[in-house]
Amino acid sequence: MWDAPSRIVFTWEINGQWKPETNPKFASEVDVRFIAEGPNRTRVELDHYNFERMHDVEGARGMRNDVDNGWPGILEGYKKTAQSG
Repeated sequence: MWDAPSRIVFTWEINGQWKPETNPKFASEVDVRFIAEGPNRTRVELDHYNFERMHDVEGARGMRNDVDNGWPGILEGYKKTAQSG
């Protein structure tokens, strides 16, 4: 789903072994929201959810841990790029 310019939601079609997930019913989802906080400031909120859909429970736990630790760095890189113009 794309609700420009404030939101994008997409499926994360990668399994617990970091390989493509060919069955969309096992995909998790990423929801990113862009909230204006002033003329030169935007807050970015990100939720990554539905890991329970994965058929590999142990892989789902590992994936959840990995993305919980990975998204902050990705968002920081996004922030630096946005600030540099």
